[in-house]
This record gives sequence, C-alpha cells and structure tokens, in this order.
Amino acid sequence: MNPDHNRPDRDNVNQPPSWNSEEEYPNRIPEQPLTPPNPAIPRGDRAYSPSEQSRNPVDELRREQERHLQNLGELRQEEARLSRQIQELRQQEDYINRRIEGIQLEEEERRVAEVRRRLALSKTNQVIYYLMGALGVLLVLRVVLRLLGANPANQFAGFIYALSSPFVTPFETLFTTPTFGNSAFELNALIAIAIYGLLTWLVIRLLQLIWT
Repeated sequence: MNPDHNRPDRDNVNQPPSWNSEEEYPNRIPEQPLTPPNPAIPRGDRAYSPSEQSRNPVDELRREQERHLQNLGELRQEEARLSRQIQELRQQEDYINRRIEGIQLEEEERRVAEVRRRLALSKTNQVIYYLMGALGVLLVLRVVLRLLGANPANQFAGFIYALSSPFVTPFETLFTTPTFGNSAFELNALIAIAIYGLLTWLVIRLLQLIWT
C-alpha cells in the first residue's frame, strides 16, 4: 500500500476523489425526466407534443362532422336540382305525348276525310257513268229503231224518239241523214254518243283533280 495514499496530494487538493458510483453510492437518486408533468395527462401516459396536442381527436371528429354535414347539404341541393330536372322532363314528356296524340288524331281525321272524299267522288263518278250509260243506251236504241224503220206512231218508238230528240238536236244538221224508204241511218246520233262520252270522261277527270 502506498503510504501517501491517505495524504492529499498538493496537485489534487481541489479535485474530488474518483469512485465507482455503483460500489460506493448504491443508494443514488435516479435521474428525473426533463419534461415537467402535465396534469391533463393521466399518470403513466406520455406527454403530447404541441403538434399532437393541436390534433385533438374531439376537434378532428367535429371538423369531420362539419365536412359531412356540408357534403350532405350539397347532396340535398343536387337532389333538389335533379328532382326539378326530372319534373321538367316529365312535363316535356307529357307535352310530347299530347302532341303525338293530337297529330295522330289529326292524321286519323285527315284519313277519314280523305276516305269520305274518295267515297263521294266514287259515288259521283258512278252517277255520271250511270247517266252517260243510260243516255248512250237511249241514243243507240234511237239509231237502231230508225235503221229498222220502226213506226213512229208506236208508243215505245214514239217514247224513244221523243226522249232522245233533245240530245240529238244539237247535232241534227251536222251531216245529212241517208234514208232508205222507211229506214234511216242517223250518223248524227252516233256522233252525239261519241261527244257525250268524251265530255263524260273530261268531267270525271276534272272532278278527280278538284277533289284529290
């Protein structure tokens, strides 16, 4: 052992002696945390940093709820706008359906009117053809009776001659009527038949152009 170990050295008078903390100070007080305790933090929890304290979960939930409410309001506005558009489209659809029904009704009325017009024209044509046919038959009978020399005093022959005379009179002096005794060939009556037939065809064509 160094005898001078227990004697303080002159050079080391102001320096504390070195020792092992575990051996010579077993009851040393443990180091305390530098962060002061926060009374708002439960015992045993860590301390929140300022950025973490600013992100409070309650505030985050409130802000999230406000965003959801805002989005809900926008969705309701969009729903109202779409409802108005659907209502307008339904009104337009109803208007178009009414127009289609009106057009179909007008088309049906025009078709019925056209059918009635054609039916009236057909009946008129039938009447004209019937009258012309009757006139043609009357004139043909006159030509045949005159050609065969029928007795004018006979009631039937006199009736035919009297009834057909107004229709032959306009053509009576057109050509000379050749006679053979009591017989006569009335060429003027045949010409009258042809003229009346032509006039009938012209009248029917004119009616078709006017009515159609």
